[in-house]
Parts: sequence; structure tokens; C-alpha cells
Amino acid sequence: MKYWFSILLISAVALSYSQVQSDPIPANQTAMDRAQMSKYRLEVLEGNDAKATEPFTLRVALKDNSGVTARNFGSTKAAEMHLIIANPGFGYFQVLSPTMNEDGSWSTPNVILPYGGNYWVFADGGPSGDVMPVVVGKLTLQGDGAPSTVTAYTSNKSGNAVWASSQTMTSGGTSTLTFNLQDPVNSEPIIDVQPYMAANAHLFIISDDGRTFLHAKAADTASTNPGTNLVTFNTMFPRPGRYTAFLMFKRSENVNTVPFSITVQ
Repeated sequence: MKYWFSILLISAVALSYSQVQSDPIPANQTAMDRAQMSKYRLEVLEGNDAKATEPFTLRVALKDNSGVTARNFGSTKAAEMHLIIANPGFGYFQVLSPTMNEDGSWSTPNVILPYGGNYWVFADGGPSGDVMPVVVGKLTLQGDGAPSTVTAYTSNKSGNAVWASSQTMTSGGTSTLTFNLQDPVNSEPIIDVQPYMAANAHLFIISDDGRTFLHAKAADTASTNPGTNLVTFNTMFPRPGRYTAFLMFKRSENVNTVPFSITVQ
């Protein structure tokens, strides 16, 4: 199955979103409990009912329980808000860096999505002084829908340069995922990864039902591990099931995105 990816900008912090009860997780990933998640909701203000394959403006707002739009976003991050878009079958995945408007909403122009139907929109970012919430909204487009089955990406190899070591993932505790980066042409180790938003690589993980969203940054960097082609992530899967992971790293000024299917026991 053909898949679509478009990466504009990603966050340098690690986050967890889940509708199940959060458990303690590694230091490089922040837990989000139900009380904190319930403080905000994501409202799609513009973009619903746009046509697939045609450009449109996506505008969203992060609102609290009283309906007030959150405005006081911290200025320490290089990007204050990111929108992660995925369709339920994971045939499409995109990370956007929207611009804040005067009314507190966030807009991204010229968004083009390939399929009609429903998309998850995860908002990665939050007001200054709060634990950064990851909240999810729904975007619905007109047009032909994507295939209904979940894309099954290989668990140990992907076509553009990345191999994953064989690992068994279990829920409820710390899981370590290690990836070997190899050149797709000559299979030589990739050791010229460029820093990208304060890390050498990022990993976004979404469960098949969209209830769990994880974002972790690589534990190993070129500065602490010069000459290595390994990137390692520590994360916690809150429940068993199948997840799709999107590994992202920068090389020669281009951001590479590599999908993997992960089964958690």
C-alpha cells in the first residue's frame, strides 16, 4: 500500500497522550493524567468538509473547560504548537507547525490531504505554566476514503535507510527501541545525522485506535556518542496492542520519516 508523509517541523519534547490511566514512564517522556488532559480540548475551527487533494487552511484552537481559548503560550520552545495529523489506517501522517493568530487560534495554510474521511489531529503544545497537554480532535474531509485496513509496516526494516533491532515490547514498564541507520544505496552506516530540534531523532507512536499517542526523543546523540549510527528511545506503552511508530531524523538538510509497526504484549 502506498503511504504518504509530509514533515514540516517536530517538537523537541517528549509527551504522552492516552485515554487510559497514565502510569509512571521514563524521564524523557512526560505523563499526562486524566485531570490534566481534561483541562483542554482541541476545536477544529476551519478545515472540516474541505476536499481531499485540494489545498485548504487548517485552523484550530486549544480551549479550556469554560470555552476560553488558551493564549499564554511559552516562548522558550522553538515552536510553540505542533499539529500531528494521521488517518486511522496510518496511510497518511503529517506534522505541522502552525502560526498563532490574534484571536489565539492556530492556522496552517495550503494543507493538502490525500483522502476523504476522518483524521486524528493531535495538538502538541500548551499554555505557559501548564504541563504541555496533548489533546486530540477530529478532522473530516470530502472525497474518496483511504483503505479501511491498518497499514502493516514491517517491524524490523523500512525502505528508506533504517533498520530496527529485534525487540519484544511489553506494556506497563520501560521499553527501549534501538534503530540502526543505514544508507539505502550502499547500506553503509549513517553517521552524519544532523541535530533536529534538540535531538538526533524523534519517535511518534500512535495506537491503532488512536487512544494512545507517544512522542519521545532519542537518548543517544552525536555529541555523546560520536560516530555511531544507533538511535535509542525509551518509552512506556500503557496497554498492549498494535502501534505504528514514525521515526524521524535529519540528514543533508532533509527530514527522513520511517514507519514501523510495533506489537506490544
